[in-house]
Amino acid sequence: MKEDAIEVELDSVLAAVRSSHDIVPFMARLEPIGDMVWKPLPDEMLAILVGSADYRPVTAGGRPTWFDIATEDDHVSLVVYRTKVDEEVYVLAPA
Repeated sequence: MKEDAIEVELDSVLAAVRSSHDIVPFMARLEPIGDMVWKPLPDEMLAILVGSADYRPVTAGGRPTWFDIATEDDHVSLVVYRTKVDEEVYVLAPA
């Protein structure tokens, strides 16, 4: 039952992102939104986001948050979302 509620929430948020964006960032690339799905954000990636100087907590049930992380050598961009149902963090990633 909980998994169904999470899926419904993620599908709704993905539909909203798809209605306003043709492409979204994933790591160092731009990807067509039609090829993207929500996947659980690995704990190691969340730790990197939380450890960045610009990090602000992602509100459960809020709008998806776009993160840009830059180092001297590279940069990555991610779109993340925290569900209301279980407050887990998900990342838009290629299917």
